[in-house]
Amino acid sequence: MKHLLRRCTVLTLSVLTAISFAMPGAYAETEVIPASPDVQTESRIVTTMPKRKDASGQAFRVINGNNPSFTKAQMNTRSFERYSRLDRLGRCGTAFANVSRKTMPAAERGSIGMVRPTGWHTVRYSNVPGRYLYNRCHLIGYQLTGENANPRNLITGTRYLNIEGMLPFENMVADYVKETGHHVLYRVKPKFKGNNLLASGVYMEAKSVEDKGRGVSFHVYCYNRQPGIKINYANGNSRQIGGASGTGSRVTTHHSGGSTGSGKSTYVYLSKTGTKFHRYSCHTLSRSRANRSIRKVKRSWAIRNGYQACKVCKP
Repeated sequence: MKHLLRRCTVLTLSVLTAISFAMPGAYAETEVIPASPDVQTESRIVTTMPKRKDASGQAFRVINGNNPSFTKAQMNTRSFERYSRLDRLGRCGTAFANVSRKTMPAAERGSIGMVRPTGWHTVRYSNVPGRYLYNRCHLIGYQLTGENANPRNLITGTRYLNIEGMLPFENMVADYVKETGHHVLYRVKPKFKGNNLLASGVYMEAKSVEDKGRGVSFHVYCYNRQPGIKINYANGNSRQIGGASGTGSRVTTHHSGGSTGSGKSTYVYLSKTGTKFHRYSCHTLSRSRANRSIRKVKRSWAIRNGYQACKVCKP
């Protein structure tokens, strides 16, 4: 009799346990169990879209119903990263990568202050968080591919674009890859209107490969704007809304490597042996930049001393 009673008790507990697992809401669905660094697991991370607006306005808009446009052939697990050549004005093009743990950096990020993307100004305003209006924005964030001072991966972007627009999406992808060990196709394309040196914004799209987008999937356009600041996208000049250009809360301004209002560079760069002068971002200077054998001079000095303008970057 005791044996029969014990068996009935065990059976009852087993049934109750099974019911508890089957009941909806029995366990929190948002719980994340970190994956082992050496083991790939099924995706259990719930990635959510960042808010489109903050107190300052709209940071991005959704494109194509938030559906990325990668092809079936591109949806594979081969890690890579590609950066477009700079155009004739020295502007960046599309950056494309299949992000994985293999592409992520193992070291801390170094300096990028030597790179002057088109439209760059060093300018501060008291109504901008951190005061500096412009950041050197990685198209593909350093935390994803470890590309740092690569002129083909850096644009002049407002702090608002960098922090409120792009960073939340970069963090989403980085967290997903670190937790799952899966791959994420990731593409960023800056949008330049006409011959503008400053991008109006960037298109960002991503899709996780192994789970076919169930973990990460988005397609957005992030605005290169700064609340309270009026920006001239032709050359990067700016002023505080309600104040005169070049006055108000602007503390310091230094222009380097881009163009002035006339479209000509104030400063240009010379290689060690060449007879042309260039923009810093000119791809014909890539080897000289790597060897740190370029020289910065005033454009007027270069012309006075017989140097001619590069026909590629047209400084």
